[in-house]
Amino acid sequence: MPGSATPPDVSDDAPAAPIKERTDAIDKGGADARSYSWLRLQNNLRVLLISDPATDHAAVAMDVAVGSASDPEELPGLAHFCEHMLFLGTESFPKEDAYQSYLEQHGGFSNAMTTHENTTFYCDVLHPFLAGTLDRFAAFFKCPLFSPSAAEREVNAVDSENRDMLQSDPWRLQQLLKGAADPRHPWSRFNVGNLQTLRDRPAADGRPALEVRRALIEFQSRHYSANRMCAAVLGRQSLGELEELAVLHFGGVADKQLAPEAWPHPPYPAERLGKRYRIVPVKENHCVTVMWPLPCIRHQYTTKPFRYVSHVLGHESCGSLLSLLRQKGWADQLLAGETRSQSDFATFEVVIELTEAGDAHADEVVSLVFSTLRMITERPDEEKFHEEMRELGALSLRFLDTTEPQQAVLGLVNAMHLYAPQHLISAPYIFDSFDAAAVVELLGQLTPSRATIFHLSRRHEPVATMREPWYGTAYTVAPIEPALLEAWAGVSVHEGLHWPEPNPFVPTDFTLACDRDGPGGGGGGGGGSGGG
Repeated sequence: MPGSATPPDVSDDAPAAPIKERTDAIDKGGADARSYSWLRLQNNLRVLLISDPATDHAAVAMDVAVGSASDPEELPGLAHFCEHMLFLGTESFPKEDAYQSYLEQHGGFSNAMTTHENTTFYCDVLHPFLAGTLDRFAAFFKCPLFSPSAAEREVNAVDSENRDMLQSDPWRLQQLLKGAADPRHPWSRFNVGNLQTLRDRPAADGRPALEVRRALIEFQSRHYSANRMCAAVLGRQSLGELEELAVLHFGGVADKQLAPEAWPHPPYPAERLGKRYRIVPVKENHCVTVMWPLPCIRHQYTTKPFRYVSHVLGHESCGSLLSLLRQKGWADQLLAGETRSQSDFATFEVVIELTEAGDAHADEVVSLVFSTLRMITERPDEEKFHEEMRELGALSLRFLDTTEPQQAVLGLVNAMHLYAPQHLISAPYIFDSFDAAAVVELLGQLTPSRATIFHLSRRHEPVATMREPWYGTAYTVAPIEPALLEAWAGVSVHEGLHWPEPNPFVPTDFTLACDRDGPGGGGGGGGGSGGG
């Protein structure tokens, strides 16, 4: 009966609706012509659909909330190895090159990455071939083969990636930072994998390649579940057509209802802080990094107290830390802010590229970092400064550039684990109400006794008698001298430092001049000579 509120009879055997939740209310940039829809499928896999009728390429990404933190202790790099193996044949497409060959034949590209808590797969392809790509891509997560022959060969590819990083100063520094952590926390471990960890050492322990393959199968089975997965799909199709494709290809991924991973020990307890590392770099490089561990900050993405502090530390105007260091001839560049954001911890860093002269004054450079923090601590409630950040964030969102399909799905699929659906695009630009208490709490963490100093310089060669076991980095480490800690803790605000002046160039009126002045616009009269 028309208008009746009585639902039709539904059989107990009727299939469940393929969609549990949906929302199209996703905040986006003012110039963004794409359409978006967020779905939670019946198997709890979250999907973001992006319709772009003008695109030449379609793109797909999948982010699984498991990474190297879940490696078995006896097999470092297994999560990374698993990522490699998923490309090399599935029950649906058993040829090892079936996926890659399909993409290459149709103007496509693919890649993947494994991080501490996530593994991300992504690809793009000419837009008519999205359905075929999804068929092959989704099979990674439904029916991987892990063939013995592929595993035996692909371990060499993992090893090759690691060898490419052996002479990378940033990678070597990160492994030292990881080595500074509590060994009971998985962040402390080597995470890339190589022949030693994935072939030679298991063989020496009586675990042949076949057993490593079993470990791969067990890892994928234990950690890959639809409720830990987020997918993003961009194509020319309408949102309705994209939804049909998503349900068809991702709806069959098994939901094992896995709980989030958790680790009982903090990575940087108090006894592992207050250290200074003197490191010999591969390249001629002078750099000092001050690092502090923080509790998880992901829940603060709408207020961003860490961005308030980093904005002052990293400012480059007259009176800023970098301006003062440049006046002294001690630094060329400075970066400040949150550098890692995990489910159970974060890190905040100030990274300063030193000149040769500044390299000889590293302790004084660090002292000026704490002097700047003192300045912020004395005025942690500058709401007008936060308001300027809010206006700049809104401006950036308003004129946000449209990214290429592959970059769009890659950025958004990572965001799906972190933000509410409506904020997937806008989260980096949101600055809600000012939280002065959170700023004070953060500043209370950024103290000398909680800092770890990493100083890269060739001048450390005579004293750098230690070797980092995975990359061979030459270094030495010791507690920061108590007198220096006391001096840094008691430092006053340097006379050359002051808060940034308000930015007079933040626009607030976006009306076109011709619209504001009315017909004939420009306000200059209509009686010109017509020349030119």
